[in-house]
Amino acid sequence: ETGDITIEATQALNELKKAPVEELFNTFKGRNLSRGELGVLSSVNQKLWLQYVELNDFLANLSAKD
Repeated sequence: ETGDITIEATQALNELKKAPVEELFNTFKGRNLSRGELGVLSSVNQKLWLQYVELNDFLANLSAKD
């Protein structure tokens, strides 16, 4: 059963690495946004990046177990 979890974690990690994270961060690049919109965008980017890093670390640790 540990092997199944390791395999699934490795597959999930590979899919996460394919996610267009940089593209998401650059979506609003060059657009004229209000200060309020920039604040919201900054907050969302910070939360997204934190979740991405935490999920990446979690899956990397799971996929390394065997």
